[in-house]
Amino acid sequence: MKEAASFRTEQDMKAHIVREWAFEENNMFEEGDIVICGEPVDASCNRWQNTKNVCVKRMGAEDYMEKYGTPQCIGYYCEASESSGKLSVIYARPLDGYKLLVRFNTGESGVFDMEPLLGALAFGPLKDKTEFDRVYIDFGVLTWLDGSADLAPEYVYEHTEEEQKRA
Repeated sequence: MKEAASFRTEQDMKAHIVREWAFEENNMFEEGDIVICGEPVDASCNRWQNTKNVCVKRMGAEDYMEKYGTPQCIGYYCEASESSGKLSVIYARPLDGYKLLVRFNTGESGVFDMEPLLGALAFGPLKDKTEFDRVYIDFGVLTWLDGSADLAPEYVYEHTEEEQKRA
């Protein structure tokens, strides 16, 4: 997985997708090209509920509506319940080594280093960088290995260096 992120609104999500898919200042598509498609799909692998496909009507010059008659999937969308005021991780992206760029629902973000935890039995399988990079967010918690390894957001927050946290 490239990343998992949370957004306050669907519009915020679409704006993020457009920015992330822009190459050399060329937009592959615009916000209006992004649609949430169809009935919920099976996302039991990540325990998300009410998961739907995020699709685009075109990419660059290729018009998927004309070519296939339907938008094409580029990711997944899941509606989260309203925040309960508890600390949550809302974004995670693997970096070099065993570090993650994380963002919290407080607006703060920083780099969390997982390497010191890899000696623990639960996290041993994450020494395989491919497994480590499969991090996802499950209800605000960093999660791996289909839910068998996770880290509380409070722990992640406490172990993100102060000088690395920024709002």
